[in-house]
Amino acid sequence: MTVERAQGHLEFELKLAVPRDARDALRRAFLLPRSRPRMLRLQARYFDTDDRALAEAGMALRVRREGRRWVQTLKTTAIGEVGRQEFEIVRPEGSLDLEALSRTPAARVLGRRLQLPEPQSGRESDAESESQRQAVLGLRYQTSIRRWVRTQRVRGGMVELAFDEGRILAGDRAIEVCELEIELIKGSPRVVFDVARRWRERFGLLVDARSKAERGDLLAMGGETPAPTRAAAVTLDKRVDVADGFAVCARSCVAQILRNASALALANGGHEHVHQLRVGIRRLRSAWRFFDGWLEPIPEHRAQGARALFAALGADRDLAVLAEEVEPRILAAGMPEACFAGEGASASRATETVRTPQVQAWLLELLESIECPAPVAPQSPASGSPTVPSAETGRIEVTPGPVIGARRLKPLAANRLGRWHERLVAPADRFVKLDEMQRHALRKRAKRLRYALEFSAALFDAKRVKRYLGRLTELQEAFGELNDLAVARSAYAAKGDSQAAWYAMGWIAARCSACEAEAEAALVRVRECEPPWK
Repeated sequence: MTVERAQGHLEFELKLAVPRDARDALRRAFLLPRSRPRMLRLQARYFDTDDRALAEAGMALRVRREGRRWVQTLKTTAIGEVGRQEFEIVRPEGSLDLEALSRTPAARVLGRRLQLPEPQSGRESDAESESQRQAVLGLRYQTSIRRWVRTQRVRGGMVELAFDEGRILAGDRAIEVCELEIELIKGSPRVVFDVARRWRERFGLLVDARSKAERGDLLAMGGETPAPTRAAAVTLDKRVDVADGFAVCARSCVAQILRNASALALANGGHEHVHQLRVGIRRLRSAWRFFDGWLEPIPEHRAQGARALFAALGADRDLAVLAEEVEPRILAAGMPEACFAGEGASASRATETVRTPQVQAWLLELLESIECPAPVAPQSPASGSPTVPSAETGRIEVTPGPVIGARRLKPLAANRLGRWHERLVAPADRFVKLDEMQRHALRKRAKRLRYALEFSAALFDAKRVKRYLGRLTELQEAFGELNDLAVARSAYAAKGDSQAAWYAMGWIAARCSACEAEAEAALVRVRECEPPWK
């Protein structure tokens, strides 16, 4: 039989989860006769190695029955990306074609395991050979989906809308699927976001960063709650320009935000998801500050959305830290009874916050800003970069450069990191005299400097970066504990005149004195550490 070559193409698709209370209304709207939807029953089998090599590499391999034909598909994607590459081949009998798979990116992941093993003897049959060759990949999970499909012409292009209802199955476990997929057929990717906005606003849909493959892989491992998404390492080329450098950093931040927000919105997240969502927002705001003045300014409503969500999630995070981290230490020291037991056990408030229309609209716009960035604006050599207020000083700054974002990042980064370092360590000799607000401001400077250096770490000497980041991490931990203690002090003070509250207040006062000394020493160590950008 002639082997058909697997065809690769780029798919640009956005997925929105359909809340249970919106499903009937969306189904009625989607199935209007004039829209001419067609129905498909999709039965898919997903394969991977025992050690999940494909899943770990961000790939999914399936064989799916689409009507009367079977199609083998390999999907490759990176966390935080909407666009992904697909390699497809028709499989009449519904089995895996490993020879076709060997000509896809999966070959780099599976290596020799894709190769046909040497026969043990000349009597080995073709069937035995095929069995040995396919033993590398095993069935991990399956999907059973009823899909309604329609196309929609919009200004600037055309999209395909797919309304999916069904289940993902792994062994005797199953989870339901109800989602709307919007795939670009023709035109700019912006049309996908335009269509998504209208459907989201009409039916209260939720931005979902997870694929069916990710959900199935998690189910096959025995879980339904995805692990919190932490900050991924950012690697920049040493000669990267400002625009490309920002794109890489911003994509890393947005991926962390979207994946933790998706887990919370779909009621699959906990307090660590809240924490990592706030970390992602803090990193993104730090990236905006770090690149401020070198690119077009961030729209104020987008920046305000980040501030509002960060603040709204703060109370839930503070309560969780108090109930699960601070109070157990005080109880271990002898406090007679708990005051906040169990109050940090639910992330329901964060789920309600993330599901609001305002936050969902902000998440969708944030994703669009990464996938469809504004074009670089040319400037004349004499005019330099645009005169926008600096986030550091509030003053108008003009920096020379023929094109916004086209200058090399490394010298600009070194200069800004140096200024931020000096502002951070300036009060090292008078730290104990700073009030609570001044210390909080210093804590934010330390975080901003740390994230900025993590973004640009690949531009400087690795050993010096590691040493400096280690000192900054020590300082951040001391500042973080001081902040947690300040929050706890206010919470116990509000409990009134009780023996437990008074005991807690005394313990906090003693611990604050010790922590202040640790923070002051850590700040001095940062000051004395040779910065890697010099």
